[in-house]
Amino acid sequence: MTKRSAVVASAVAVAVVGAGAAWAAWSLSGDTQVTAAAGTAVQLTVTGTNATALVPGSKSDVTVNVVNSNKFPVLIKSINFSDFASNKTGCDGSNIQQVTTVTVPAGTTVAAENSKSVVLAQSLKMIADPADECQGASFTFKATVGAESAAS
Repeated sequence: MTKRSAVVASAVAVAVVGAGAAWAAWSLSGDTQVTAAAGTAVQLTVTGTNATALVPGSKSDVTVNVVNSNKFPVLIKSINFSDFASNKTGCDGSNIQQVTTVTVPAGTTVAAENSKSVVLAQSLKMIADPADECQGASFTFKATVGAESAAS
C-alpha cells in the first residue's frame, strides 16, 4: 500500500467512525399525562374560653381558640357571636350581645396544622338594664369564625 493509499484509507476510516458516532447520538423524548388531585379543606375547630364577669353596661374580652388542621395557613376574616342563652329562668340571651364595632385584628393568620388564640378585646357586653334574674347567671353563645386560605 502506497503512502497515498494509506492516507485515503485513513480518511475513509475516520469518516465512517465519525458517522457511526453521530448515528449513536440520536435525540429521544417521551411524555405522559399526569393527574393531580386537589385536596379538601378541613373545617376549623373553634373553642372559647371564659369571658370576664359582666355587670350592667360593661364589656368583656372574649378569647377564641382556632385549630387549623389544613396543610395551608388560614387568614381569619371575622368572628361573630350568636345564639346567646342563660342558665337562669327570667334571664334570656338578649341581656348580652356582641359589640358591633369589634373586628378581628388585621393579619390574624393561623399557620398550617397549628392553632392560635385570638383575643377580641371588649367584644361582649351586658346591656345597661338587664333583668334582675341575670345576677350570677352563666351565659353561653356560639362563636363562628370566618376564614380563607392564606397560602402564598
